[in-house]
Amino acid sequence: DAIAELANVDENRRKWLYSAFDELLTSLQLLDDLTDWEEDFEIGNMTFPLTIAAERNRYFFGNTSRARFDKKTAILELINTGAIEETLRMAITHLKRTLEKFDADATGRTSCCSAYVRALIKDGQNVLVTIGKARLTIKRAMMIARNQTGIAHNNNQMEINHTIQIVKRSLHIVAQSS
Repeated sequence: DAIAELANVDENRRKWLYSAFDELLTSLQLLDDLTDWEEDFEIGNMTFPLTIAAERNRYFFGNTSRARFDKKTAILELINTGAIEETLRMAITHLKRTLEKFDADATGRTSCCSAYVRALIKDGQNVLVTIGKARLTIKRAMMIARNQTGIAHNNNQMEINHTIQIVKRSLHIVAQSS
């Protein structure tokens, strides 16, 4: 408020700024939760994606002995429960709301911000497609792996590991964008 007063910003403009940047900051926090999920998981910080996964798989996340579960198992749960996709969709929704507010700005002062938000939305949508494909690939490979042994089982495990790496690279793209 003090900065807005010093800058001689009227009450309506101030409300608009708060609303627009609240949407933007919410989306950036969700993207941050996606990109640093490993750190949050290790320290027990239940961010939005971890909470979604926990609600959908109480056995995995409800167990108080996290030491039994490694990061590979955790990311598989984040993928399989759809928690990554839901978090990304929610971030994109907040980015679209931000963009609507920026585009409605009659002063034109937010055009550079609009370009940034458009790029984030595009990157987010591309990553969302990749994550969706990864989830299907992992579910299929896990179903097949349950019934296999030997080389076939190892091949499926390699496919799962490869798909996890694709997901991690995709989340890294989100991190670089935001």
